[in-house]
Amino acid sequence: MKACIISVRDIPIPCELQSLNLYQIKNGSLEDKAAKAFRFFDSILFIGSCAIAIKTLFRHLSDKMSDPSILVSDEKFFNTVLLCGSHMAGGQRVGEKISSALKNNFVFSTATDINGLTGIDLFCRDNCMTMEKKEILSINTELLKGKQIELSKDFSDFFLPKQYILSETPKIQLNSYNSESVSLYTKDFSVGVGFHKNTCALELIREFQTSVPGWIRQRTGKLATIEKKYNTLVFHEFARACNIPFTVCCETHSLDMAVRELGLKENPVVRKNTGVGAVSEPCAFIASGKGKKILEIKRKNCKFVVYQNTNIKPNNDPYNFEKVPEVFHEL
Repeated sequence: MKACIISVRDIPIPCELQSLNLYQIKNGSLEDKAAKAFRFFDSILFIGSCAIAIKTLFRHLSDKMSDPSILVSDEKFFNTVLLCGSHMAGGQRVGEKISSALKNNFVFSTATDINGLTGIDLFCRDNCMTMEKKEILSINTELLKGKQIELSKDFSDFFLPKQYILSETPKIQLNSYNSESVSLYTKDFSVGVGFHKNTCALELIREFQTSVPGWIRQRTGKLATIEKKYNTLVFHEFARACNIPFTVCCETHSLDMAVRELGLKENPVVRKNTGVGAVSEPCAFIASGKGKKILEIKRKNCKFVVYQNTNIKPNNDPYNFEKVPEVFHEL
């Protein structure tokens, strides 16, 4: 995931924040900075008053399932305040990480967190999963009433927070498409993408949303491409718009090895333009940890290949802030 800083006034940013890979958007008006933050980043740290943050950012909010998390800090960095996006956007954990680095006071007000409980939506985000929004409130209400949340035995390898138990007659299933049960879905698909030079982000987004089945889009956790395309704003705008939290940059030598391992036929045009014989499939293969191929879709100006990861649980910190490529300095 990518996190950024926008500030009302030009003030020095503590080295503790810089070391976390929070990228500071410096150019443009406050409104311009806000638009860029929502366009490219999964979490936003606003430095200024909560009132100004709300007035500046509220018009960009649309859906708790896809909006970035928003935190506010005062100019002296005495407090870190979680404004919205506590759970599905990871704001609670991002706030804990930022507050720990700054050694300041972390302020949050979500009912489950205040009562020392892990909401079902935060449990999802902690484990790189998702779920239907309509189910969240009722399950979290049960938690707050002291009831146990019964999960299927498929969750036996997961760390279960307080009041979560495994059951023979569970209310919650894992990756089930049975309409009679509540299900949590692992984001265990990796998508490799290649696209032509003049392809815009809106075209990529449209092709992905119209050609890739919804259940695969819902479960996509990684987006991978070649280094040349990774260093484009188009790629990162595409990732944010499609709510894909992690991006992977595949180097040329790794792709060449993957092409040979997969036994792929090289495309001479792709080789000429990129330096490798194939892009989409070896990128998906690498990002998935050499997983299983699920789908391949070729369009006029782009290609998507989907692989299922070898592990359904994340191997790395699900709240790791990615270092943004050089192209972000254009913002």
